[in-house]
Amino acid sequence: MDSWVWKKGFYCETEEGVWYELFLSDEQRKYYPDTKDLEESMEESNYDSLYLGDFQDYGQITFFVPNGEEEWTFEELTYMFM
Repeated sequence: MDSWVWKKGFYCETEEGVWYELFLSDEQRKYYPDTKDLEESMEESNYDSLYLGDFQDYGQITFFVPNGEEEWTFEELTYMFM
């Protein structure tokens, strides 16, 4: 996990894919002071079950990557913040 992008993160593998709960680093949060800024930057993305409801308070981004997904992955999201 890239510490410049993520403060911490968790994942849960299921039969259908992987759920992620990732917490943006303090350095990255400076660029996204509120949820609206992050939503605008992710407007073009197509992450499955993307949830940003806890972003404002905790910097948390939750999403699901179905098995076989090659474009909207954890690695791609990390790259978006680099």
